[in-house]
Amino acid sequence: MKDRNPLRDSLLYSALVVMLSSCAAAPAGVRSINISNPIERLINESLYNFGKRVCGSLGEGIHPMISDVQDKTTFYQVVCEEHGGFDVINLNEYTAGERFDYPQPLKLTLETLLDYVKKKKVILFGEDHDKSRRKDAGIFVSYIPKLKETGFTHLGLEIDRDYQGLIDQYVGNPNTENRQRLFSQLPYYQFTMEDILMIINQAIRTGMPIVCLDNLDPKRDKPRDEHMKIKIDTVLKNGGKVAAFLGGAHTRWSKESEFQYWGDKNIRGSVQSLLIKPLGRYLVEAYGTDTVGLVDLTGCYDSYVFACVE
Repeated sequence: MKDRNPLRDSLLYSALVVMLSSCAAAPAGVRSINISNPIERLINESLYNFGKRVCGSLGEGIHPMISDVQDKTTFYQVVCEEHGGFDVINLNEYTAGERFDYPQPLKLTLETLLDYVKKKKVILFGEDHDKSRRKDAGIFVSYIPKLKETGFTHLGLEIDRDYQGLIDQYVGNPNTENRQRLFSQLPYYQFTMEDILMIINQAIRTGMPIVCLDNLDPKRDKPRDEHMKIKIDTVLKNGGKVAAFLGGAHTRWSKESEFQYWGDKNIRGSVQSLLIKPLGRYLVEAYGTDTVGLVDLTGCYDSYVFACVE
């Protein structure tokens, strides 16, 4: 068993959602998961050979509900990636499985950050929306002066565009009244608000404008990640460079990324699970890998990012 991987656990949760929920129409831009598979794991077949065989037969994608030839009540999920790596999960054990043949991300430190970002136009730092991962925001805050030093001009946050005016008001005059207004109007948990404020205050100190990247309007004409890409495009077209701090599901360069959110506006309520085309993929397709940086702040796992922080 390899180290715990949040993405792997997230995919496992996604498969269980598919198993337990009734069928419903997927939102625009989201692919549903096919749970009908004609393949079984053979007697004494290794997880590696099993995964290779599944991917060779079914191709790229997420393939849940594959049974065991010896025990029809045991089910697996195999995730076959475009780069040739694959992930095998035993759904019955509700534990992470094995991940094979994935590219390894570059390990970053504050000292090596300058070399990594100096040729980048946009860099996404992926975090985990969880109280236990508050150090992710702290790492990003420590990077901001270095990013400014290498020519980055704007900081992007996973905040709805409707709050841009509120953010700008605080940046322009960070007094107690505007701080209280920020806390009362932004619809996030207390710890998230404190992290956002910590980033914004560092942006003020370094003279970097904040860009609210997100669009949570249920009537939006494009997926959220495509709207984020358009926001970043605008900055780049004007000669700027963007460093963004947002959930790890948005920072990958995979064709699809599993994304969990809470409630009606992706903030609170019951857990929802979707497959999305992530912002990282949009950016890599538009600008290539030389000028796009994708960094996982939650640890160094073998997933769809180019760099990581342990």
